[in-house]
Formats: sequence, C-alpha cells, structure tokens
Amino acid sequence: MAKMTLNADQLACLASPARNEVLTQLRGMGQGSASEIAKALGKKPEAVHYHLKALVAAGLALVAYRRPAPKKPESVYKPIGTALQLPPANAGPEIAALARKAVRAGFAATARGYLAAAKMAEEDPVVRSNMHLIRANLRLATEDAKTFLSLIEAANIFASEHKSEEGVRLIWSSAVYPPTANRQKPRAKSPDPKPRA
Repeated sequence: MAKMTLNADQLACLASPARNEVLTQLRGMGQGSASEIAKALGKKPEAVHYHLKALVAAGLALVAYRRPAPKKPESVYKPIGTALQLPPANAGPEIAALARKAVRAGFAATARGYLAAAKMAEEDPVVRSNMHLIRANLRLATEDAKTFLSLIEAANIFASEHKSEEGVRLIWSSAVYPPTANRQKPRAKSPDPKPRA
C-alpha cells in the first residue's frame, strides 16, 4: 500500500474540520461530485465545492473528469494517495503543530460521526450491528506493544485490500499513544543540607 506523507500545506488544509470531513467522505466514496459528497454529509454543495477546491490546491484531491449536468458540466473528484501518513514527530515544531491540528480536526469529525450513528443505532439494528468502540488503557511489554501496533496496521491493510463497492461502509479511526499526563520530568536532586554546627 503506497503511503503519501503529508506536507505543511496539506496538514494546514486538514486542520479545518470541514475539509477533513469532506476528504474522509471522498476517500470512502472513491470519487464523487460536490453534490454527491454534500448529500452524504448533509451539507450544501456550494460549501463542499469550496472545500474541494482547497483540497485540490493542497494536492489531496484532483478532478478525475467532468460529466454533463443539467446546468453546466459537473466535476467529479477523487482523492490522491492510497494511504496518508503524518510526517515524523521530529520534523520540526511548525510541522508538528500542524499535524496536531489536523489530527484534532479528524477526531472531531470522528466524534460527530460516531454520535450521529449512535443516535441512529437506537432504532436501526443494522447500524447498531456495525458499530464498535474500544477505549483501553494498557500496559504491555515492549515486544507486545510492537506486536499490538503491527496488528492494528495489519487490520488497516486487510480493510484496504478487501474494499467492496457492495459492502458495508465503515469509518475507522485509531490512535495509540503513551500517556503523558502523569509523566514528570526527573526532579533535580537538591543539594545536601549543610550540617548544623
């Protein structure tokens, strides 16, 4: 699976929750017009078209072709890159800040989507049967942690290799990270108190 490392312009583009959501929808569809993406997202086509233009300018999407439409030809877009990846965490402070913003925007869209699906699942057994949520706080041996991460990557590769036009469409977001809230910097040793005379 070919991976495309996101650059600063692409990260800045994806720091917008709306653009992040439009790209996620386009990637799930494979290709689509502004009106088709807007319908799937419950948004206005004009707003989606605006975000698609920004995604094209950033090199995250392109116009695949134009097709006839009642008023004027309609652009059909497709995403660029089969898999997107963040630049290395040590790529510099500006890139790191943009990457964090893009990730935050992506997870905001994930949360909105999950909550909307959870509401539908209250009455729709099909939606309910295709939802899954795991949140874990794990402590693994170093080798087991590597295996765990490789299993997540293997699941992503499996899903990419088994795409089906007729299948169930799912959105999957995954984040694994070491906890930082309780990490403390090593305290400097205080000098030994002077002995009292």
